[in-house]
Amino acid sequence: MMLPALALALTLPLVKAHYAGTTGLEADIEQTKTSPFLAKPLTSKIHLAAKPGEVRWEVKEPVAATFVFDESGKSPFPDNDRTRALIGFIKALVTVDFAAIEREFVLEPTGQSLRATPRPGSPLAGMIKTMDLGFADDLSLATLDIAAANESTHLAFTALKLVKK
Repeated sequence: MMLPALALALTLPLVKAHYAGTTGLEADIEQTKTSPFLAKPLTSKIHLAAKPGEVRWEVKEPVAATFVFDESGKSPFPDNDRTRALIGFIKALVTVDFAAIEREFVLEPTGQSLRATPRPGSPLAGMIKTMDLGFADDLSLATLDIAAANESTHLAFTALKLVKK
């Protein structure tokens, strides 16, 4: 998906300033996953709601499922360092916690996106190659592209609402 050109040059300080005070978000997402293990790309419709202490990932289509990540530590995924790091990163990403994101990733502007590359030694380095966060002209998050070793995931955000302090 080609995004319209930003009126301002995208910089990390500009993005951080725009999202300062954000404690969560709500969005509808269309996710497309491509993998050699899938006969064709899998597209899902998702509703995401994140607030301090809880992330709710609700898959609407093709098969309904809800995943809640909260402070209880319960997770539908195996309990190990990589899973804990991934869930922690997801929480940091959806609550726009740049300090937590930058503990695991180096962020660099590339055009109208921020490229996130795992830091050496991060438990996520073996899972994720890069992530590109694409921004619309008003700096709202428009896309997230995740490149992993054997698959890629594209998230397109619509109806994005930020929750501010």
